[in-house]
Amino acid sequence: MQILPGVNRGVCDLVTKQSQKMKLIGCTPHVMFCQLPVGAYKKVIYSNHLYVYSNELALLQSLNDLDFVKYPILTEAQVILPRDTIILKKPKYNFRTYFKMRGVTKQQIETLNDFFNLNKELIKPSPSLRYSLARSTHWLMDYQFADHSDPKLITVINLICPGITRKTLNIMAAK
Repeated sequence: MQILPGVNRGVCDLVTKQSQKMKLIGCTPHVMFCQLPVGAYKKVIYSNHLYVYSNELALLQSLNDLDFVKYPILTEAQVILPRDTIILKKPKYNFRTYFKMRGVTKQQIETLNDFFNLNKELIKPSPSLRYSLARSTHWLMDYQFADHSDPKLITVINLICPGITRKTLNIMAAK
C-alpha cells in the first residue's frame, strides 16, 4: 500500500465544546486511510465504514468532494461535559476509577475482596467487578470500575495489585 505524500497518519484526540462527526460508507479501509486530507481529526475504521471526528467543519465538508466517498452523513454534536467526567443522577461518590484488563492472582483477589468489604462506605465496586471477585475469576476487565470519594483509596488498590487501575473520572450530578 502506497502512502500518499502529505497525508497525516496521526490520530488526534479532539474533545472540545464543539465536535462534528462525518460517517463515510462504502469504501475500503486502506483507501480511506491513505486519501484523507491533512488536518486535525481522529479516524476510526470499522468494517467498511470510516468515522472522522474533527472540530474543523470545513475539513469534514471537503470530504464530500473526494472520489471514494459514496454516502456521507454529517452529524454535529455539542459536547458540554468537561473531559474525563461522567454524569449520574444522584451520585454518592466523587470519582469513578476503571481497571485495566489483566490477570490477577488468587491472593490479590482475596485481598481486594477484603479491602472492598472493610471499606463498604468509602468505595463501591461495580456489580461486574463484585461478581468477578466473588467467583474468584483470575481476570479483571477494562469495563469494571469502583466509585469512591477519596483518591487515596486508589493508591491502596495499586499497592495490592500494582498498575491495576486504568483511569479515574470525576463524577458530576445531573441537573
